[in-house]
Formats: sequence, structure tokens, C-alpha cells
Amino acid sequence: YYSPERNEAVTWQQRGFDQMLEVITHEANHALMHHAFGRVPPWLNEGLSEYFERMEVYGLAVVIHPNPGWDELVKSKLRTGGITPLSEYIGLNQRDWQRHNLSGNRSYAQAWSLVYFLMSSPEGTRLLGRMLDTLSRVGPEEFSGTAVIEANYEGGLAALETAWRAWTL
Repeated sequence: YYSPERNEAVTWQQRGFDQMLEVITHEANHALMHHAFGRVPPWLNEGLSEYFERMEVYGLAVVIHPNPGWDELVKSKLRTGGITPLSEYIGLNQRDWQRHNLSGNRSYAQAWSLVYFLMSSPEGTRLLGRMLDTLSRVGPEEFSGTAVIEANYEGGLAALETAWRAWTL
């Protein structure tokens, strides 16, 4: 875990080197996000951390691998109606996000899936860039992910939800 109060990333021995590297990368991303932006909405903070933990570097090339477990969980929850609509999910505070996560890590899986979707297209990466730019300009207290999506994604949040669900399934 990453503790912003102590500016400390903590981990323990994992099953293997690759898993340890994933955890370190994940927690380092939290530290970078905290130092760059302060408090980051949980879906964005965890989504980016989950996304980058699957990164492998080969010389000057970087490959981001999908997370098959999260992918299958999100697909399953989408098929059964067990996924939180983005209109609600984007605005969850840390406490509510954690409460949603109690049923089998679905908050982490949904965060990873949404970020993976956004990183898969120029329109999505532009949106993520605008989110981070807006967060740095207005600060966490004034930041609204929904407002940024409505202003910067063609068709707004409803279109994003439709595109993400279609891409996922």
C-alpha cells in the first residue's frame, strides 16, 4: 500500500519476482499521482495503478499487458448487471469506492477496465490527459470527473459508458 501521510510505499514478499515488480510499480504509481495531483479520484488513481502494474519494458519499447482476471470479472459483472454505472462510479469518494469493492474486487476491476479502454484510443488518452490537466489546475476539491467527461468526450458520459461496455464485451 501507499501511505501519503508518511510518503511511504509498503509491500511484502510476493510469490515471485514478477508479482513483486507489479506491486512495486502499482504503489510507485500511487506515490507519483499523489505528488503530482494530491488526492486523486479512486477510480482514476487505482485504474492507472492497475494499468501500469502490468507494464513490461523491452529496451526502448513498453508493453502494457491486459489483466485477464479483471477482464473476465468485468465481463461477467456486465453480463449479469452487477457493475456500477459510470454515472455513479466516476463520482464515488474513497469510502464509497471501497464499499463497492467488497464484492470481489469489482471496483479495482472496473477501474482497470475503464483506464485500459481509455488508453486504447487517441480519444481516450486525450480524455485522460484532460482529466489530469484539470485535476492539476483546479485541485481535488473542485475536480469533477463527470464534468470533464461531459466537456471532452463526444456524447458525454452516456456515450463513454456505451462505448466502454461495447468494447469490453
